[in-house]
Amino acid sequence: MSLAADKLAIQEVKHDYCYVTDDLDVERIPDVFSSDTHLDTPLYEAVEGHDGVREYFEYFGEQEFEVRAHNVVNPVIDVDGDTASGKWYYMVVYALPGGDLLFGHGEYDDEFVRTGEGWRVSYCVAKRRITRRVSADEMV
Repeated sequence: MSLAADKLAIQEVKHDYCYVTDDLDVERIPDVFSSDTHLDTPLYEAVEGHDGVREYFEYFGEQEFEVRAHNVVNPVIDVDGDTASGKWYYMVVYALPGGDLLFGHGEYDDEFVRTGEGWRVSYCVAKRRITRRVSADEMV
């Protein structure tokens, strides 16, 4: 696979990370995360492996968020054989009951591993820079 193809595949798995997280799609965890993945986010303690990600999704699903929307931009990806690192800015929006929104912005520091099924997230740390709650009244 060429360097450009690897970088595109890594971007696609990171986009899948956003969709799988927003949808809390436990069935697709193995499609995105390596079996020994490490995930560390501002909303929950660090988790390890597919079971840890499932627990995080369960916790996330119990929160008051009606909608979750993760977005990633400005990828910087370095590929070294069957491993890679990536940095991304993220913006996440959570819709809360009553119409309020919670906005978050930060940076992901990731590591990826090539498996027989393709690239997977092996390490992800989300570093929050900005969090702001906006009331429904402010948006009118």
